Order: sequence, then C-alpha cells, then structure tokens
Amino acid sequence: MATSVTLVVGRLGHMEPFDDSASDWISYDERLTSFLRFNKVPEEDKVHAFLIFIGPKTYGLLKSLTASSLPSSKTFDQLWRILGDHLAPRPSVIGERSIFYRRSQNETESIADFVAELRKLSQSCDFEGFLDEALRDRFVCGLRRVDIQRVLFAEDKKLTFAKAVERALAMEAATKNVAEVQRTEENFSDVHKFNATRKPLQKQVSTKPSGTEGKPPSKHCFRCGSPKHMSKDCVHAPATCFGCGKKGHIQRICQADKRANESNHRKNLKVLSRASDVALNGVTCPEQKLINVCVIINETPLEMELDTGAAVSAISAKQQQRLFPSLQLTATALHLQTYTGALVEPKGVVDVTVQHNGQIHVLPLYVIEQGGPPLLGRQWLQRFRLNWNTIFTCNKLSSALGTTDKGAQAEVSKLLSKYSNLFKEELGYIKGEKAEVFLKEDARPRFLKARSVPFALVPAVEKELKRMEEIGVITPITTCEFATPVVPVVKKDGNIRLCGDYKTTVNSMLDTNRYPLPRVEEIFAALAGGQEFSIIDLNRAYQQVVLAD
Repeated sequence: MATSVTLVVGRLGHMEPFDDSASDWISYDERLTSFLRFNKVPEEDKVHAFLIFIGPKTYGLLKSLTASSLPSSKTFDQLWRILGDHLAPRPSVIGERSIFYRRSQNETESIADFVAELRKLSQSCDFEGFLDEALRDRFVCGLRRVDIQRVLFAEDKKLTFAKAVERALAMEAATKNVAEVQRTEENFSDVHKFNATRKPLQKQVSTKPSGTEGKPPSKHCFRCGSPKHMSKDCVHAPATCFGCGKKGHIQRICQADKRANESNHRKNLKVLSRASDVALNGVTCPEQKLINVCVIINETPLEMELDTGAAVSAISAKQQQRLFPSLQLTATALHLQTYTGALVEPKGVVDVTVQHNGQIHVLPLYVIEQGGPPLLGRQWLQRFRLNWNTIFTCNKLSSALGTTDKGAQAEVSKLLSKYSNLFKEELGYIKGEKAEVFLKEDARPRFLKARSVPFALVPAVEKELKRMEEIGVITPITTCEFATPVVPVVKKDGNIRLCGDYKTTVNSMLDTNRYPLPRVEEIFAALAGGQEFSIIDLNRAYQQVVLAD
C-alpha cells in the first residue's frame, strides 16, 4: 500500500505518491508544484524530490520512458514533460467540443451540478475568448425545464453565462419554495377536511351581563376567516380555492367544501386494486396493457401505474421499506374502498417531493400494508401535466426489461441515470490496449482505385464518411502507399455500413498468429455447470479498437 512521504526543509508538509485511480496526472502535477514551492525546495533538489514523491510505480514507468538514460540525469522540466505527454496526452479539441455541445442536464441532476459539469468539460475545449458565450449557449440549450429555457431565450445577446446561471438557480429555488408552501397549505386544509366534525346546534340559555345586549356579532373575513381585518383588506383576494377552484377565498373558509363535509362526515375515497388478471364475479379476463409513468420521488426514480380509478397515489409497505426506509409515516383517518366495496385501512401517509418532466410538487403518498404495484392516482394527476412521449418511453423501457418487478425497473432507471455517460449513443473506445498489425518481410504496398458507387447510394455513403470522420474513426489524407476500396452495405434501417475489401490488399500480406477456432462441442463443454449467461454485443465493435501508430 502506498504511503505518504514527508520532506522537511524549513516547513511542514506531506505529499502522497501518484495514484492514477485516485487522481489524474494534471491535478497531481499542480499539487506537487505547489508543494515544492511551499517548502521552498531549491532548483537543484527538485529532480530528486520529484523522483521520491511520484512513488515506485510511476518511477518505474518514468524509467522505461527514459530507457537511454537514468531519470535523475534529466532536468525537472524534462521529467515533467515526459510524464505529462504519456499520462495526460493532449485530447482532440474537436472531439472534446463535440462532447461539450452534446451535454444536457440529466433527469436527477440539479442546475448547480449541471453548471459544474459544463465547466469541467470546457477545460479541454480551448474556447479561449469564446468561453463565456459557449458556456451560456450550452447551458441554456441543455436545461431540462422548458419554463426556465423560455425565460432565458427571451433575453438579448448581452446575457452572460453568470447571469443565466443566477436566474436559473433563482427559478429552481422558487419552484421548490412554492412546492413547500403548497404542501403546508394542503396539510392545513386536510386536517379540516378529514378530521373536523360539525356538532349539532343546541339551544342554550345564558345570562348575558348588562351592557352586552344588542351587541352585533363579531365580523370575520369571508376570504380567509380571520377576525382581524375586513375582506377588502385581505391578502387572499387573488387566491384560488383548492376546494372549489374559484378565486377570492381559500379552502379553509370555502362554503362548498363545508357543505360537502356536512353531507358526508367520513369521506370514503375509492381506490381500484390492480392485478395481472382482473377478477369480476369469479370470471377472469386478461388485463389490457398497463400505462406506466416514470417519476422521481425524493431523488429516487420509480415507475408507477397510471390509474384514473384511484383517488390517491399509493405504494405497498414492502416497497416503502425497500425504496424509502427513512420516511416517517403519519397516521391518517382516510378510509379507502375497493371496487367491490371492501374497506382498506392505510398504514400511513407521508409527504414526498415528486418530480416529473421538470415539474416539482410536494404530494401525499399513502402506504398500504398488502398493496400491489405503485399507483399514480387522480390526486397527483391534477397537479402534473403529463408528457405522453416520456410515458411511452418509460413503457418501452419496461417492455425491454421483460419483468413485472417494479422495484427492479426503478433500480435499472436509477443506474441508467447515474452512469449516463456509459450509455451514450456516441462511439466508445477500448482503453489501455492498442491493436498492432505486422506485415510480412516481403510485403509490398498495394494501391487499388476506388470502386464506383451507385448514384442512389452516393448521398448515404458521403454522409457515413462524414460521420466516421467526426467521431474519429477515419482521417482524410492526401497521399498513401496502401489504398483499399470500400463496399457499401445497406442495413435494415436504411443506413449504410462501409466495409473495407481488405482481402484484395492488406490481408494477404499480414503476418498473423494462427489460432485454431474451438468446436461447438468444446464450447458447450466449457459452459457445463454454468448458471448465469450473458451476451455482449458491441456497437461497431471493430471501430472501437484503436490501432497503434
């Protein structure tokens, strides 16, 4: 195990050896340079200090890179340049900018994290004087929330990156604050809605003290119920009631809501229970294809079944313990009723932060002891504007997974979001290894002219060549001793795959390592006793292999 080394030259300090699994070389070099300057290491001692601090592993690498002489015979700048060229080669500016311009805000990523990631990607893009505009443009175009984009698009060209970030953060914070206020108001109204019971009026005989006869009853504001001000001075005049939907009062004082409570003291909300087969009077029929909605509850992705027959949204107690074990349930007086009339007593209710398609709300989630799959009911549907494209994408993911375990699908969605870089559509490369091609000693260059391409395929072939050049697979050149014609192959989706006809040029000149292919019987024998099998199909596999120079 690597240990830190302490060099005392008048000041205190320590520096750990370089470990490529913990830090990149550029960051380590910056820290090492600052450390040497802080300790005032003389110029003639920097080489020895450098060789000590980098550790045995990096020193062995440096020694192999300077095989003609010992590392100690080089200057500090020479050693820094040799290791830097090997451990941190200069990336392609075009490739880095391509990654930068395709970066967008992820579903679970905050604006602050998105800004930090954009700044990190821009470091190797060499924007120079164009950096602020490039960051601003990518930031605005990559935002997930359309309402924030709309506000920023309305700004003029004087909008800076810092100002755009400031406004976006303010809108994000405002959305969370509004959701918190709504949660508070809903909790207050729910207490009156479900727990308040109206007592019958009784005639009482009371003796009023002298001086009180004829005193008018106290007046209350008909907008909020407060006795401290008149209705014309109430701040809730522009408010919209959550009970009846009318403006001018709040739900706490709503007369329509009170009349509903008078006629039904105990409100029974109906929740339809779902299963793989729907039972109806002993006759079963296959259920239609379910519609699932992908939401994020307390930063945890969850796939819920859209159920317009359910008044509230609910999950089972087992799912709550597995996905949200830290949530504290609150007792509820709400009674749920199934389609058959059976009463269901919820185990409890909890307020959760729900995100969907850039919308954020704090809503109640009911927990059922013996519940089925998560249900997204009408109470949540009233607060969200659904994006059907997103919903069908979620259903497509469920179909691809081929499982009815909603928890497993949620875990997969969480992993896809966390490791989004691994699932990008762009071409990847095999790291750490390069393929080498060896020619026979008597090999002679062979140059074959290009073959004619059907006119109908010329645009598609040119498009594919341009795409391969943009992702770094091919590089245009003017002269070469070898030349191999390409063969365009039309794929099922209409795109073109370009294949090199190397059997007419290079293949016959290669000095290959002959390896006998195993027979089918040998493969099955090697798989005997196996329990888990997987198939790895790399996209454009041969293009992911980098050839050595």
